[in-house]
Amino acid sequence: MKKIELLCYWGQRSATVGEFCSQSMDFFRWIGEYMNEVSCWRIANGKVEIDFVNDNTVAALERWLKFMKRSLQIRDRIKDANENTTIDVGFIQTSCPYSNPQLMVSLSMGRTSDIPNNIIVSIPEEKASFDLVQGLLEEIINRFDPWWACATDSNVLSQLSKNSGYWFGWFSYFNQGISVRLPKIPADFEQKSLGTGTLIINTREVFDFQNPEHIARAFRLRDLFSESGFDNAFFEV
Repeated sequence: MKKIELLCYWGQRSATVGEFCSQSMDFFRWIGEYMNEVSCWRIANGKVEIDFVNDNTVAALERWLKFMKRSLQIRDRIKDANENTTIDVGFIQTSCPYSNPQLMVSLSMGRTSDIPNNIIVSIPEEKASFDLVQGLLEEIINRFDPWWACATDSNVLSQLSKNSGYWFGWFSYFNQGISVRLPKIPADFEQKSLGTGTLIINTREVFDFQNPEHIARAFRLRDLFSESGFDNAFFEV
């Protein structure tokens, strides 16, 4: 099945389990409403069900905290995990709504190690309109202030990457901490100031790896960034 994937990465930012639960609950609630999905999400391979939209906010948060604290105790052998607990490797959760198991959301937050924090959202092709994907990506960027982000066809992730450091495709975003080093973007690509960085738009059509023009434009950007010396600047950040 063809999917559009949104990938957002940022660097070392510590967080407590309480902060992770509060931020992630708010994000799950928003994405469920934004994409017109039912509010119930499957957590941990469907073993836990949480209604982030219709539950009383305090009650839902308490259930979420209880689950995450229990997960930490099992995974990291922390005897007395509480909402102020923090661990270097951060908190990881992959979930999907009952209404559409093809919509997957993975969050990794609170990392202080070399592995970056990230959010990955996988959207089935039939839902991936330009407006929906742009709105979703912009909301993630505004909420989490990533170093870089992109949205692209999942079939070409490996082809459009640069040393697994960043990707191109439908949309590409770079934080101003990095984007001061951006090469001059050709005039036939749209650009938009967003959050603390720049969003580059490849096409207003739904990005398709079988469309030679879409792929050629993505490769143009990838090669332009490499030839400008951006790779070296990016990996030094």
